[in-house]
Amino acid sequence: MFLRLFVTLFIAINIFVAYLSAAEIYCGEIKITPAADGAGPWDYSDSKNITNGNRALVENEHFTTNVENLVRGKTTLSPLPDLEYTVYRFPNHHRALWALSRFQRKNKGTLPTRSVSSFAKHVECYFEKATIFKPRDGVVQMLYAMHLHMSGDMDLAEQRYKIAEKMLPESSELAYNFGLFYFEIKNYGAALEYAKKAYGTGYPMLGLRTKLEKVGEWQD
Repeated sequence: MFLRLFVTLFIAINIFVAYLSAAEIYCGEIKITPAADGAGPWDYSDSKNITNGNRALVENEHFTTNVENLVRGKTTLSPLPDLEYTVYRFPNHHRALWALSRFQRKNKGTLPTRSVSSFAKHVECYFEKATIFKPRDGVVQMLYAMHLHMSGDMDLAEQRYKIAEKMLPESSELAYNFGLFYFEIKNYGAALEYAKKAYGTGYPMLGLRTKLEKVGEWQD
């Protein structure tokens, strides 16, 4: 009886561990605490942070065009310190999170150890922090899904896409990217369904339709 219970518990623990995201493995416990100087963390999706100048204060000094395009930092060769600073002040800063995702993929999956803050070595940690900071921010959930998708973590990507879909049921951008996801895993029926939804609401990019046409799965 004890042996059977032990084996059952062992299997359950291993299944649980298998489904942990990379963020949970690398980040440890994530806590949202006020910035040391009291300036943040602020909500990127709250319009008052535009009118009161908080967003401009951070973006003008740290989230420049060169930083967002991963050309260079404001005062450093690497854009990473400025990207990290931006998500320190605005944990759910959509564009900065996506720039961090692109930066990670550009650097073969892992941020340079010598350049990162003590908070994280992997972008998943920033996404996890953003989802804890603002759990109902559907754009963060969508971007996290896209990040996992493009990083090759398809199981977790599908889970995040589904969470985002519940929050953004009318989003053509979500439908388009979810369609790309299903195309990549060769679920062409679902890919077509989401393509129709995206294009039905005016999404302009035709890449998903072209992909479906090439494999003979597009239907007018």
